This record gives sequence, structure tokens and C-alpha cells, in this order.
Amino acid sequence: MEKPLNDLPTAKNRYIKVLDLYFSNIIHNPILTSLAILLIFSYLQSKQWDWLTANSNSAVFIFVEDYKFDIISNVINLMFIVRFVYYIKLNLLGEIVLFLAQNFACFKFMLMKDGLNFLKDDDISFFLKGCMILQVLFPWLIFFFSLFQGIAWKRTLIDCNNNYLPLFMSQSFMFINATFPLLSDGFQKYELFYKLACFSLKFYLIFQFILYEFVLINYELEDVEDYSLYYRDVTCYNEKGKEITNNFNMVRKYALTVICLFIIIVDLGFIREVTREYI
Repeated sequence: MEKPLNDLPTAKNRYIKVLDLYFSNIIHNPILTSLAILLIFSYLQSKQWDWLTANSNSAVFIFVEDYKFDIISNVINLMFIVRFVYYIKLNLLGEIVLFLAQNFACFKFMLMKDGLNFLKDDDISFFLKGCMILQVLFPWLIFFFSLFQGIAWKRTLIDCNNNYLPLFMSQSFMFINATFPLLSDGFQKYELFYKLACFSLKFYLIFQFILYEFVLINYELEDVEDYSLYYRDVTCYNEKGKEITNNFNMVRKYALTVICLFIIIVDLGFIREVTREYI
């Protein structure tokens, strides 16, 4: 629930201001980032699509796995958007399924011998591997601690699932498909801008998670639509200001959702076209 205006703390929180104002709304503005991704991605993929459809032999240069991982990357983005932008929570059964699915994914990608075994990757430092293991174990510590404290099952599972998500987000940076093999070297600067824009979007979602957890821990509140209430003068929060904030939040939600779904649809189109060439 969102905190009433008359119950807001009188002291301004500078940490929330840095995370929300500077990092989330200026450096990693979600609307500008989504627009940049849309324009660059559409431009590059349209050029690549024209070349792919005009030259049948060019399909051999497209790796389907890159597009599959790109889809996973954007699905993870959507999970963060649903959780920390729309503030949508699942029912008890849904949270249980999500908890089991995230545990299976951790086991599959980190502990199994096949697939993406990050623990056996020599390019990953020992310290980073240790952090990844702690990220896997930490939700279970929360789970057992909450059971001993008598906290409701749904609340416990929500906290556990929320603490699993950053692990997948950290890995999803490597899943971004920012290579366009059918394009010439003259497009490399656009590829770089696209990759930076994708990174920016992910950093924005990470900061939304941090803000959510920070307010939950320090103020025991969740689903706060406007974090500026914790650092801005309440007297400035009039009806006009509230309307502007609501409109920004609506555009922000739609922009983030649409761009992720758009990339997934285009990726599926390339997978279908490349697969068809091999049949």
C-alpha cells in the first residue's frame, strides 16, 4: 500500500532521491531508453531482415541460440516490470510455481554439467561465483527464517522470489543479442548504442528493485507509485503535479512493456525465418 501524504516522514531521504531522481529518471530514463532501443533495434533488424530474405545463403550466419537467449533476457525484463513497475503479485499457488521454477533454473544453469554452467566457467572470478552461490542460498535462508517467525506463506514466498530475481537479471546482461552478423562494419556504432541502451533499461529495472526493497525495509511499505514523495516537499504535490506523475507512470509502464514484447516478437520472427531456410 502507498503511504498517505500526511504520514510521510518529515526528513527527506537522500538515498531514495539519488536512486529515483538521478539514476532512474535522469541517467536511465525508461521512456527515453525504450525509445532509443525501439529506433535502433528497428533500424538494424530491418536492414538485416532485408538481407536475410533477399539472400537465402545468409541464414547460415544467423545463430538461433542468440535469439533464444535474447528472448530469455527480455522475459526476465518483463518479470521485473510486472513485479516492480506494475506491482503485480501472484496468488499463493502462483508464487509457489514461480519459486520452484526459479530454483529449477538455478540448478539447471549453475549446477548441471550441460547447458550454461557458470560455476565451471574459468572466465568468472572465484569471488563472483561465491556471490552467485550466496544469491541462490539467500532466498532459502529467508524461507526458513520466515517459517520460524510464523510469517504468512504468501508473504514469505514473495520475499523469496523477489530475492531470486536479481540473480537472473545479473546473468541476463550476457543474454542480450547485440550482434547483427549480416550487417557491415559501418553499423558497429549503432550496435554499440543499442547494447548500451539495453544495459540502461536493465539498470533501471535493477534500481526499481532496490527502491522497492529499500522502502519495504525502512518504511514497511510496498507498491509505492511515486518515490519522489520521500524526498520532495509535500506542499509541491498538488493535483497538477499528481496528474503529471500519473501520466509519466502510465507512459513508463507501457513503454517498458511494449519494447520488451516487440523485441521478443522480432526475435521469434528471425528464428522462424532461419529455421525455415534449413527445412
